[in-house]
Amino acid sequence: MLDYRQAAGTVPADATRARVTITLTTTRTDWNGPDAPQTGYNYATAADISLTLNRPAPAPAPLTPPAADVPGYQHVFLFYFENEDYSQVIGNTRQAPYLNSLRGRGATLTNFYAEEHPSDANYLALAGGSAFGVPLTDPEEENPLYTIDAANTGDLVTGSGESWKAYLQSANGPCDDTVHGYYWNDDQPMMYFQDVRDRPRYCASHVVPLEELTGDLASPATTPNFAWVAPDDCADMEGCGIAAGDQFLKTELTAIMNSPAWRTQRSLAIITFDEDAQDYQHPAQRVPTIVLASAGVKAGYQDAARYTHYSLLRTIEAALGLGTLTANDRYAQPLNSIFDSERARFSASQPAVSASVRSPAAASVAPPGTAGFLAAAASARDPVAWVANYASNTVSPVNVTTRKAGPQIPAGAGPRAVAATPDGKTVYVADSLAGTVTPIAARTGKPGKPIPVGAGPWALAVTPDGTTLYVANAGSGTVTPVSTATNEPGAPIAVGDAPRAIAMAPGGTTAYVLNWLSGTVTPVAVASNLVNNLPMGLMAATTSQAAQVPAHVTAAILIGVDLGPNLSVTGSLATILWLIALRREGELVAAWQFLKLGLVVMPPALLLALLALSAVSS
Repeated sequence: MLDYRQAAGTVPADATRARVTITLTTTRTDWNGPDAPQTGYNYATAADISLTLNRPAPAPAPLTPPAADVPGYQHVFLFYFENEDYSQVIGNTRQAPYLNSLRGRGATLTNFYAEEHPSDANYLALAGGSAFGVPLTDPEEENPLYTIDAANTGDLVTGSGESWKAYLQSANGPCDDTVHGYYWNDDQPMMYFQDVRDRPRYCASHVVPLEELTGDLASPATTPNFAWVAPDDCADMEGCGIAAGDQFLKTELTAIMNSPAWRTQRSLAIITFDEDAQDYQHPAQRVPTIVLASAGVKAGYQDAARYTHYSLLRTIEAALGLGTLTANDRYAQPLNSIFDSERARFSASQPAVSASVRSPAAASVAPPGTAGFLAAAASARDPVAWVANYASNTVSPVNVTTRKAGPQIPAGAGPRAVAATPDGKTVYVADSLAGTVTPIAARTGKPGKPIPVGAGPWALAVTPDGTTLYVANAGSGTVTPVSTATNEPGAPIAVGDAPRAIAMAPGGTTAYVLNWLSGTVTPVAVASNLVNNLPMGLMAATTSQAAQVPAHVTAAILIGVDLGPNLSVTGSLATILWLIALRREGELVAAWQFLKLGLVVMPPALLLALLALSAVSS
C-alpha cells in the first residue's frame, strides 16, 4: 500500500532548477524469499512523483529524440543474465574468464543501470520499451495466461520484413510456458506479449528450444536478424553461480562467432543483466554490459555514459533499421560512442565489411559471366528481372523466359529494393544498411559508385521520363531525389515516420510515400523536377498571351525561361539530353561541376540578351 505524502516550500526568486530527493525505506521482511540475506531489500517503491509550481513558468522546449548514430547490422544477438553486480563480474577473471576476455574485443559500459526490482520489468523494458506496470510478483511464473497487449520488439522486426527468434535453454519444446527444473518461462519475456502467446503457430516458430540455434547458424539465410539467447535459471548466473553462466556464454557465443552470419555479415552481440545482486543498492542497479561485433565496435573501449535497457533497445532498433516502441526507447540515449569512426552507418556512407564480403567499391567490374548472361538475354529479346538478395549483399539478374539466374552482382549492405529506368539501361539498388543506392549498368552488370542518400533506404521509384530516382529513407524519414543523368543526390525531402514504400502517379507529377510507423501517406510534388525549359516556355508563352502583356515583357520572360535553366542540371531539356549522351560514353559530369560552369557562362549571356532586347524595344 502506498503512503501518500506531500511537502511544500518557497522557491527562491532566482532559482533556475529544482531537484526532488526521495529516500526509500521499508518495514517488509523476507520479501525476496526465505533465504534473502537482506530482508525487504527490494520492496520500497515510489510512484506518481510530481513537482508543481503555483506560478506560471516558461513552457519547456519540445523534446528531441537523441540521434541514433549507430551502424547498420544484419544480425543482433542478445544474451541476458541475472542478478549480478557490475563489480562481481567485471574484473572477476577467476569465475568469469571468458566474459572478461571479451572486453578487449568490444566495449564495456561502465555506468549501465537496470530499471527496477525484481526481474521481469527489466526484461520487458528491453523487449517492449516499458515495464507495463507488471506486478512485482513476476506474474508469468504463477499464471502462464497473464499477458500484455502491447507492441514488442518482435513486432518491429517482423514488420520490417526481417526475422527474430528467442532461444530458451532447457525448454521442453517450442513456446514452453511451464516451470520445471531450472526452466522458468519468464527468463525470456516474449511470451508475456499477447500477440505472441495467443498465436500458437507464431509462438512455436519464434520461441524455441536453445538446441535450434545450432541448425539456424548453419547459414546466414536461416540465422535470424534478431536472436535472444536465454540461459536457464542455472546458467543465468543466479542459480548456479557466475562460472556456470560464463561457460554458457563461451559455448553459445563461440558458436555464433564461428557461424557464416558472423564471419561474412555484419553482426552485433550484446551481453547484459536484468538486475543487480543484493548489496543494499550501492550503487543501485549498476549491472555489467558488454557489446562486441564482427566489425564496427571499438576494441577495449570503456564507455562511462549512463545507459539503461532502453538505451540497448534503441541501439538494437537503429542497428536493424527499425522504428521505436514507446517514448522510453525513443528518447533513450543510444550507444553511439562505442562504434568506431569508420563504421557502416545506417546513413550516407559505404559500409565497412569483413574480408570475406565484397563491397561495391572493390567490385568495379561485374562478376565473370554476367555480361555474357545479359547479352544472351538481350539477343533473344528475353526480359530480365533483377532480384535484391538481402542476406548476401548482392543482386541477381534473372532471365524471365528461361527462369535462370545469372551471377550475383555485389551491391551495398542489406539490399532491399530494385528499380530500373524506363529505358532499361540502369538498375538502382537500395542498400538499406549502407545508406546508399548502387547503380548497375543493365547491359553489362557492372556496379557503379554508391550514391549516398538518407538513413535506411527502403524503396525506390523512377519518374516516367526517367530523369529522377526517388529514394524513400526509412531510417531518416526523408525522400532523396537523385538525378539519373549524373547520379547526384538532391536535398532530402522530409516526410513521415519510417517511409517504406513509394509510388509514382501515372502523370509523373506526384510521388506518394507510405509512412509505415506514422500510418500516413505523404504526397510529394515532383513537377519541379520534370518541368524543364521546353514545357515551361510553352506554358509561359500561353500565359503571357492570355494576360495580354506587352511584347517586350513576353520576350524577357522567354529569354529567362530559355537561358536561366541552364544554370542547373535538370532545368534545360537540352542539358538533360546532353548529359545522357555523355553518360552513355562513360563521362560523368557532377551537378556541382555543371553549376560552377553555368555561373560563369550564363549570367553574361542573360545580360547580353536582355540588353539587346532593351535596345530593340527602345
